[in-house]
Amino acid sequence: MAIPSDDYNALTTALGGICFALTRRLPKEERQPLLQDLVAMAHGRNTAGDLRGETLFLDMAAAVASAMAGDDRQQQTGGNPPSG
Repeated sequence: MAIPSDDYNALTTALGGICFALTRRLPKEERQPLLQDLVAMAHGRNTAGDLRGETLFLDMAAAVASAMAGDDRQQQTGGNPPSG
């Protein structure tokens, strides 16, 4: 079943947001393994020839990495990272 591009983009945005929010709630020591798992799944989808699946996993990995970047900012400023 083909998914219209607008629906696919909305799904990607929603999953990225979920990954970001859940990553922020994980203990810091569990965040890097999550990122590595998503990248490994993207590689697996690429190997299978599923470029849309690969892109989706890479977008989720980017959301996790973005949430993790807040860890560094928080350490540098000594405060809480901005929400949202």
